[in-house]
Amino acid sequence: SSTDQILIGGKENDLSIWSLETGRCVWQAQNVPHDFLDIRRPVWVTDMYCIPWQPHRIAIGTAHNEIRVYDPNVKRRPLVNLSVGKHPIVALATSQESPNEIMYSDTQGIVGKIDIETKLPTGLFTGNAGSVRGLVCHPTLPLLATSGLDRMLRIYDIQSKVVKNKIYVKQ
Repeated sequence: SSTDQILIGGKENDLSIWSLETGRCVWQAQNVPHDFLDIRRPVWVTDMYCIPWQPHRIAIGTAHNEIRVYDPNVKRRPLVNLSVGKHPIVALATSQESPNEIMYSDTQGIVGKIDIETKLPTGLFTGNAGSVRGLVCHPTLPLLATSGLDRMLRIYDIQSKVVKNKIYVKQ
């Protein structure tokens, strides 16, 4: 939550927070517990998102189709660990209109919304063709913008999940 810190994560590199002033790690996430067969769960962070209206909350997406929510002030393990779909998560976003919900996209073009408190999916945004690589919510209006490999920018209404507008974006 500080401007002199950055988030780091990747393949077999769990979420960590580094200070730009000192060049040292100030917080390191701990992996989730082993599964029921006592096998270590692999780590592969693909997207990170600081939730603006929930101080110190960080959401990450993984290549193992999981969404995790951390609070570095509470503990090193995730507060929430949700398995979503069957494909790697590539983008995350949240909206002030629905602060407990996280919008996500995967490598197959599925854009969905999940409630992190009830741990239940709350809907899908349809109409995408190909992987959606970017999600952004409007700061004040209930709108979600998506962009992906099909070169279309789509604007959705977050409540109704209907496409309000779509624009072909040239290179």
